[in-house]
Amino acid sequence: MCVKLIVCLCESVHFLFLLLKTCNFYLIFASIILEKCYMGSP
Repeated sequence: MCVKLIVCLCESVHFLFLLLKTCNFYLIFASIILEKCYMGSP
């Protein structure tokens, strides 16, 4: 039971970490696009 709980915790932490990485990627991607839009506008 204890081991199962630890494995479950590790998996959820790993999942959250992946989610955060994906969010960061999208935020960086969005900021680059916004920057290009602002640079492109007169």
